[in-house]
Amino acid sequence: MSEVDRTEADVETSVSDSVRKHLEAQEPSAEEKRALRKAHDGHLVRDTTSQLSVDPDEPGPGMEVEADAEIPDTYCFTCEAWIGFSGVDLRGTPRSRRDAYYLGGMPADVRRAKAGTEDTLGELADALTDRVGHLDSRGDAYEFIATTLEEVRADANGGGA
Repeated sequence: MSEVDRTEADVETSVSDSVRKHLEAQEPSAEEKRALRKAHDGHLVRDTTSQLSVDPDEPGPGMEVEADAEIPDTYCFTCEAWIGFSGVDLRGTPRSRRDAYYLGGMPADVRRAKAGTEDTLGELADALTDRVGHLDSRGDAYEFIATTLEEVRADANGGGA
């Protein structure tokens, strides 16, 4: 390894250690994390990892270094904000709620609303299969309902046909 390669490797290691220590210093204590969890108990959240680019202070004359870090944190859809488990001020919103869950478990009112919605959708699917000739099963009716829901949502958001 040449002297230049060794110097660049030393700088990269030094920058990496510096960035890691800086990020670890921002991380809330276990007690603060418990308080954050309690504040968001029953909220719809999603764990995610964000890519963060950090430009460290002057690494050395004639050198430019950029450090990337993966920051795990949790986004709260209920509050529309990052919970802050990482201590890093993250921006943006996860694209999907697909992997979302209720922190601490699903609240009873949400559980009841979900069960009622499932019952109502089942009744609607049965009524549709009785009334619409080309819907042969509950599965067909659920597809029809999903498509109609997407169209209604698009119309409500100004993107309708």
